[in-house]
Amino acid sequence: MINRRQINQLVYERNRRVSITMSAIKAGVSRNTARKYLQQADPSQQKKQPHDWRTREDPLEAIWSAARGMLETAPELHVMADIGIR
Repeated sequence: MINRRQINQLVYERNRRVSITMSAIKAGVSRNTARKYLQQADPSQQKKQPHDWRTREDPLEAIWSAARGMLETAPELHVMADIGIR
């Protein structure tokens, strides 16, 4: 993704009838990225796709049921974990 300043620069340069390549260079993005943002109806609306996958395995998966049981029987453990007491 590109930031707001780059989008503004890209649109400004393109509105001055500068080529896509030169507009991209002046905005500091690749030509393909410039083309993608210029083809959008509103270039300031960046497309974000929802992230619904895990990037790594859950390290607590094996012990979570036991930990949940301990937290339910001793709620003070939850408070101690929040403030960093071990």
